[in-house]
Amino acid sequence: MDLTFWRDVAIVVLAVEVFLFAIIPLVLMFIAVRGIRWGETRVREYAARFRQEWRKVHRHVERWMKTVRTPFEYAEYIVHLFK
Repeated sequence: MDLTFWRDVAIVVLAVEVFLFAIIPLVLMFIAVRGIRWGETRVREYAARFRQEWRKVHRHVERWMKTVRTPFEYAEYIVHLFK
């Protein structure tokens, strides 16, 4: 066996190693992208629910703020009338 045979064998082995070492990160990236897409749909669902609940809380707070501040605004108006 001469040196050219071993050169060809080394090239084939190197090509197989490169293929195997390249496919592992590709598979991991593929799995990561699928996970990110799955997480994105979940986040969108929960964000929509959170936004809806936040708006409910905001409406309740606004209503209570109006109830609490109305007597003070009325008193300020009365005081302003008698100045």
